[in-house]
Amino acid sequence: EASLIGTVILLLARSISIQEAYGAINWSVIILIAAFVPVGIAMERSGVAAMVATGIIRASNLFPPDMAPFASLSLLYLVAAILTAVLSNNTAAIVLVPVGLAISQQLGVDPKGLLLAVCFGASTSFMTPMGYQTNLMVYGPGRYHFKDFVIAGLPLNLAFWILASVYIPKFWPF
Repeated sequence: EASLIGTVILLLARSISIQEAYGAINWSVIILIAAFVPVGIAMERSGVAAMVATGIIRASNLFPPDMAPFASLSLLYLVAAILTAVLSNNTAAIVLVPVGLAISQQLGVDPKGLLLAVCFGASTSFMTPMGYQTNLMVYGPGRYHFKDFVIAGLPLNLAFWILASVYIPKFWPF
């Protein structure tokens, strides 16, 4: 909403033209998101999301029962972070939102924390050049190697995983 309001203000103030606003839209991202929305819907309707959610919950059962929501959140974040290393962050989020919702339904908890784990995990595209457009843009000209992204990105991903696993439940309790 804020970006839309900002755009309207810029248009009304005649700071930018409608053509400039239209030209600034990244249509490839819009098309990519639109293309993967049906994938997320299909995952939910086909039961794949529930199946993946059940797998995450089963892995969480290795922990004490009262820790299952926390372990599920942590594992879901980790899955999102791994998925965003090979897919775009938007795609990873669209694919995993139904999984987060299925986990919350199966555990009977508020979905906010789990969905934030998906969003935050999908935003940690530090480990590979294909994880985010900017990574790809600097990959060639900067003469980076794939391992450079892993060396710099793995510690960042681990730090964010730990921080998210601890603080998401504090701010958005189950």
